[in-house]
Amino acid sequence: MKAAIIDIGTQSIKYYIFNIEKHSRKILHFERFSAANLGGLDYISDEAMERGLIILKEIFLNNKKEEIEFVRILGTDVLRKSKNVIDFIEKVKNIFNVNVEIISQDDEAKYLFQGFTDLIPDNFSLAAVNIGGGSTEFVWGEKNKFSGFLKMPFGAKYLKQLFSDEVGKTNWEEMEQYLAEKIPVDENLHINNLFITGVLSFIDSIKEKLNLVYELSDIINHPFKISHLEYRHFVETLRQTPLSELKAIYKIDPDFCDHVAVGQSVYLAIAEKLGVRWIIPSNNDLADGAIKEENK
Repeated sequence: MKAAIIDIGTQSIKYYIFNIEKHSRKILHFERFSAANLGGLDYISDEAMERGLIILKEIFLNNKKEEIEFVRILGTDVLRKSKNVIDFIEKVKNIFNVNVEIISQDDEAKYLFQGFTDLIPDNFSLAAVNIGGGSTEFVWGEKNKFSGFLKMPFGAKYLKQLFSDEVGKTNWEEMEQYLAEKIPVDENLHINNLFITGVLSFIDSIKEKLNLVYELSDIINHPFKISHLEYRHFVETLRQTPLSELKAIYKIDPDFCDHVAVGQSVYLAIAEKLGVRWIIPSNNDLADGAIKEENK
């Protein structure tokens, strides 16, 4: 059966197509629409709503073309907070004839963790972090044991606004100080491997340009890993690289580049607080956990 997951977030709309069979699933298609840019205010503006609905209509047409049999639409931080969310989700329902599920941050964390458990070996300590436009989730455990999670009420869009001046220049030193104070990660977790989610395709595209030093990984769908020291060097280089250069390289979703240095700075702050050995870029996201519920 072909199934689609649509993840409506603060900054982007993510679209996944999976083939699911009994106890197995395979991703067939992934597309991120960072130009959606729905959030940041108490209300979804008329312009943002129209942008989002245009994208969702394109997705609907593609679902018909691909003969999708099952659709699940998830809403995260922007839909939890927006004061005119009912208007928006009713319009989405009219397109798909499917209800939008506004999931809690707890469920985001649960799905994030579940999406990794099939990939990692037994006795592997798992930690993963996902930053969106409006919130951040950090989860940890082992293959068959979800140990805990942290919810942080800030995302890449909020941090960029908070630490950038009127011409868009970001004060990285102040941001690092803020993150060191605000990230409540337990330094005694003793985690060696940290998955950073939704960024593998971007880092893979940009790694040669930014002279990223990495090693090969033996985890399925995760081809390389980065040492703590090299990851800091990568993030510092990313901050200094003109946005126009990043967008010229990452043509598949250039608007993703607007907040990528901020997102990577959050991942770096968590990695340094934990003292992890390896940072593992991943394309996994909450959709991988959400679809897992459909083929148990």
